[in-house]
Amino acid sequence: MSNERLSVNPDEKKSLRSLQRGAYARTNIMKGKFIKLEDVFFAFPPEEGQFTANDWSKYFHYTATEDISKDEAIHPKNSDQQDTRDKVWEIVKKVRKFLKESQVVIPGGAELEISHHYGLEKFDEYGLMMITVVNRDYCKKILVTLPGQSHPEQLHKKKEETFHVLYGELHLQLDGELNVCKPGDVITVLSGVKHSFSSENGSIMEEISSTHYQDDSYYTDPEIMKNKQRKTLLRHWME
Repeated sequence: MSNERLSVNPDEKKSLRSLQRGAYARTNIMKGKFIKLEDVFFAFPPEEGQFTANDWSKYFHYTATEDISKDEAIHPKNSDQQDTRDKVWEIVKKVRKFLKESQVVIPGGAELEISHHYGLEKFDEYGLMMITVVNRDYCKKILVTLPGQSHPEQLHKKKEETFHVLYGELHLQLDGELNVCKPGDVITVLSGVKHSFSSENGSIMEEISSTHYQDDSYYTDPEIMKNKQRKTLLRHWME
């Protein structure tokens, strides 16, 4: 049997594309706006060159480059598509390597949350990886700060958290006061306390807290608060 891969006939390719649902604006979208899933609907047939449902995933980000009217097709002429897959999986490989070096064991199936406060392009400078172990009335996460990374200043209005440093050295600011934390150190951050941290050589700490709420992180920098796409969630990242 031949292992030669057959080429796709252009007519077949066009026919297959006609079976995909095209992306249309659910409401008026202003120029410069990040286009979220709730801003669009998908319907047959797709227009020539239009983005389709097959193009929509957590790895593709869309920004309107022109004003888009309700029910208008979304395509490269009125929006920009950014593919983040390569950068996201580059980060995953770094996290896996760092965890292996630290010998910190992570439960299988734990969800990874990549925080890129100023975008993926600045992740190596500003960012954090959060691995959720459990989130009930109580919450446990593993926080990974890669070498040279900083986590910008924020506070929580509902959540109280305690950090237990497992690996590396962490510089933790609490309401502007510096704490140099090393493995074994335990620090409690009360709700309302502004905190930020960084690590020159990387660190891993356990966070034990009350329930985590997605809308309970208030950053000092308003630019971060405006960035509604500052997180990427992955489930099957350990494989």
